[in-house]
Amino acid sequence: MYRKQKSKKRGFTLVEMMVSLGMFTIVLSISVGALLSMVSSNRKTQSLRGAMDNLNLAMEEMSRNVIQGRKYHCGAGVFSHPVLNIENELDCTSGKEFFLALESHRGNLASSTDQIVYKLDPATATTPGRLQKSTDSGLNFDYVTAPTINIDKLKFYVFGNAVGDDEVPRVVIILGGTAGAKEGTQSSFNIQTMATQRAPE
Repeated sequence: MYRKQKSKKRGFTLVEMMVSLGMFTIVLSISVGALLSMVSSNRKTQSLRGAMDNLNLAMEEMSRNVIQGRKYHCGAGVFSHPVLNIENELDCTSGKEFFLALESHRGNLASSTDQIVYKLDPATATTPGRLQKSTDSGLNFDYVTAPTINIDKLKFYVFGNAVGDDEVPRVVIILGGTAGAKEGTQSSFNIQTMATQRAPE
């Protein structure tokens, strides 16, 4: 006589299913968190890289103009046009936190309207602080840095530029602020460079 054998196979209990589902949820949450963190870090890195490229170009341009220029003058306070007295070369060894003006290597020393001027356009409630450049002694300005960069520090030091100095003039430029379009992707930066005037040939 054939006797039906009981099967030894059995399914998962409700408790086992709940434990498995809970562990899966935990692992999934950790994985998604790590993925979101990587995406955020990648966005922050890309934002910072774009900002640093923009800042490097701005610093290179300023350095190039300083190297080729002459008659440096840095100042603070209220900006006025024209800014540079071409008959009076000035040192500012203690630094000034507003603007730098200089005569271009192609400029006319007899004219007070063709100087290059770099200055900070301070931040407002709706706009970031940005670096500006003028090629007509400050009559008109164009932005040099991108709107995703907020500059809150711009300082210039000028050495060896006073009348009678024997040393080669040099300018130290310091930039500081934050880069990034959104609060979560912003990074702070501080850049410093020095440019020395090229000796006239």
